[in-house]
Amino acid sequence: MKPIRREYPPIRAYVQHDKLRYVVDLRRKHYHGQKFKGFSSRDKALEFAQKIGEKVAVSGLDAIKQITDDPRILAWEKQCAVYGKNLEDAMQVALAQFAKEFAVKESPYMSELLNVWLDDRLTDKLKPIRPRSSDAIRKMANQFKAEFGEAKIKEIDQSRLETYLESKKVSNNTRRGIKNYLGQFFRWSMKKGYHNANPAEKIEIKRDNNGVSFFNAEQAEMIMKEAIKHKELTAYFALCLFGGIRPEECDKMTWETNIKLDTKEIFIQADISKTMRERQFDMNDTLFCWLEYCRDVKPLVPTFNIRNKKAVIFNAMPFDWIQDGMRKSFASHHYAKHHKAEEVTFIMGNAGKVFFKYYKGVIPKAEIDRYWNITPASCKPA
Repeated sequence: MKPIRREYPPIRAYVQHDKLRYVVDLRRKHYHGQKFKGFSSRDKALEFAQKIGEKVAVSGLDAIKQITDDPRILAWEKQCAVYGKNLEDAMQVALAQFAKEFAVKESPYMSELLNVWLDDRLTDKLKPIRPRSSDAIRKMANQFKAEFGEAKIKEIDQSRLETYLESKKVSNNTRRGIKNYLGQFFRWSMKKGYHNANPAEKIEIKRDNNGVSFFNAEQAEMIMKEAIKHKELTAYFALCLFGGIRPEECDKMTWETNIKLDTKEIFIQADISKTMRERQFDMNDTLFCWLEYCRDVKPLVPTFNIRNKKAVIFNAMPFDWIQDGMRKSFASHHYAKHHKAEEVTFIMGNAGKVFFKYYKGVIPKAEIDRYWNITPASCKPA
């Protein structure tokens, strides 16, 4: 062993399990306490040896008996030595664990923070969100409070979140959406200093690979045949199916601001656009035909009780309604006819990768013309 300190108590260095360790030799005539004390840190060993040396120089060996005579300390040293550790190592581990437990105990309840998070998101003037997004965040916050409300935020780890997501009787795509909201909440918690990690960050959920679901030509025709019976809703369904406009954008459109029949143009201003970017595009012939048919119906889209009125159409269909199905139908049939991704993504206000991943389905050739030939004339009751 290599000597590090020669005066009492001396220190020697040695290698154990490929690691350099330091032992303080406490042996001395007439001293019968602990003989050696090990350290993993050279500085700690020197600090300890210096203090012992100073005490012995002033008060003799009795000064260190209280440290070394306790049989519990000797037993703990032996237990630590089995794992190549000493009491100092054990204390560091214990203190770290105590600090972790204390941090969990002192952290706020999830229910409290979810309320603050919700309020922050809904009132953030720098990053305002639209009513539909507000409703979604409020819904998620209430779900999370029901599940985690009584837990402290630092009790929530990745395993707890994975168990929660697995218990949801939904598709993996829906689970991914829930996980995204959890991630938003925990990122906010880290930013505010309530947590030091995002337990949702490393959760992996495989996307359902079922392709893009949309309404085929037959189903689209059934929708418009029902919509034409409710003329105040006809323009709305035509704009969604043949214009690819988002439902929440369509709800706020008017004849005066958004429809230009004389030039066959559609204008979506920034304050109703989901992306907060304005766009203007030409109507296709099918959409123009439907809007011409509805031109005397005012307003363009009902402003009162619109949700219940749309539900009448949804519920009248003999097939399951597809979430965002009309927009996906437009995207799929437009691309199948023109094969111009840049054009259809501009009309829809989407990024290209979003279009191909979420909106473009595969259309048989026979379906393409049938879809774009759906007109008021083909949908009027006989």
